[in-house]
Formats: sequence, structure tokens, C-alpha cells
Amino acid sequence: MLYILLLALFYATVAYFEVPRMVKNGMRRELYAFAVISLLGFILATGQILNFKLPNLTRGIEILVRPVSKAVERKLFPPQAPGWRQSYGRIEGSKAHFGGGLMGFEERLKERGIVLPESPQPVAAYVPYVVVDGLVFTAGQLPVAAGKMRYTGRVGAELSLDEGRAAARLCVLNALAVVRAAAGSLDNVARVVKLTGYVASAPDFFEQPQVLNGAS
Repeated sequence: MLYILLLALFYATVAYFEVPRMVKNGMRRELYAFAVISLLGFILATGQILNFKLPNLTRGIEILVRPVSKAVERKLFPPQAPGWRQSYGRIEGSKAHFGGGLMGFEERLKERGIVLPESPQPVAAYVPYVVVDGLVFTAGQLPVAAGKMRYTGRVGAELSLDEGRAAARLCVLNALAVVRAAAGSLDNVARVVKLTGYVASAPDFFEQPQVLNGAS
């Protein structure tokens, strides 16, 4: 009972100082929220202290919170295309819609005549990829083919725009090869979340987005 009295004293003290300020400033919504949170917190704490089981109350709290969470989730993460499904960090279902039907990424590559290279070996002290919560983070890629640098220089100076596009395409193919090595198959991948590109260019060159189109 001492714990309950101390808890009640705490809420009473907070209410004594905070409620007048909220009323004075017209903070009705904050006042209602404070009252509800205080009441629920007191009841839950009392139940824990006295070993009460409150399944209905905890279920009610879950129902109160869930609509807000789902609304925020839908706003931040719009529904994905049919065929995608993500469940708690594990990606499931990797069929994409192309031409009106379901097609895996590996099949899509074959259809377009794209052959991925072997996963490039690290050229320094780093790992090619890291998997965190179902996401594959790859190391930066260079326009390397068969162990040799295919393009060097700055776009707009030593390299043309078309050569820059080709270099970007080669970089993303290497990145996809790394992802395939990490996932076992591109059909185990749901989608690309983020692609970052860096373009070494001449001072008077301003078509970097056109270069990166070779990758995207």
C-alpha cells in the first residue's frame, strides 16, 4: 500500500503544478491526455503491485494505440505493389509485376539479356555487404569488370556523358551481384530501398543526373 500511496502522491504533485498551467494556456488536448495517461498508469501500476491480471485493460490500451500507429504507418510507408510483402524485417514474396504478369527478378534479367558479373572482391580492408534486419547494405562499387577498372577520369573532361552512363551501369551491376551473393538469389529480394551515386565530374559539367540514369 505504501507504493500506491507514493504513486498517488506523485500524480497529485504533478497535477497540482501542471493542471493550472494547462488550463491557463488553453491546452485542453494536453490536459485530457495527461488525465488519461495518469489514470491508466495508476491502474496498471496498482495492478502490478497487487498482482492483478488486467487483460481487458491492456487490450483496451492496445486498441487505443493501434489506429494511430496504423495511420502513421500508412502515411509514412504507402502500400507496396501487389506481390510484395514484408514481415518484421524478413522479406517475403519477391515477384514483381512486369507486362501484366508475375516475374522474378532473375527471370527479368534474362529477358533483358543482362548477365550479372561475379561479386567483386574487396580491394581493401572492408566487407562487401552487411545484412541488418533484413536489409542488405552494400559497399561502394567502382566501374570494375574482370578485375580491371574500365573507366577512369572525370565526366565532362576525360570521359564523355555516354561513358559516364556506362560506368554507372557497370557499378550498379556490380552492386546487384553483391546483393545476389548476400541473398542467394535476387528472387529473395523485395525491392531496392536506396541507391546513392557519386559522379567525379569536371567543374563545368552539370549533367550528373543523366550519368546516374545509367544506374537507375
